[in-house]
Amino acid sequence: PWSWLETGYRIIPEAVDDRVTWSHGPIDPWRLAFQTNIKPQLVEIDGEVVYTEGELTRADAMEIRTKAAEQAQRLFAKLENMV
Repeated sequence: PWSWLETGYRIIPEAVDDRVTWSHGPIDPWRLAFQTNIKPQLVEIDGEVVYTEGELTRADAMEIRTKAAEQAQRLFAKLENMV
C-alpha cells in the first residue's frame, strides 16, 4: 500500500532510509491520512533520531515557537497597516 512513496524516493533519494514509527501498529496510508489520533513516536533520518516521544532532538521547540510568535506579530502589524 505504500508503493506511491517510490515516486518520492526518485525525487528525494536520500529519504529512502528515513523511518517513522507510528502510535498505531501497522497501518495503511488511507487510515493514516484520515485518523487524527495517530501520532509519530519516533522519526529517524538517515539513522539519526530527530524526534522521539513528542520531542525534537535537534532543535528547541520552545525557541521555535517563541520566534514564530514574534514574527507573527510583525506580520499582523504589517497587515494592519495595509488596510
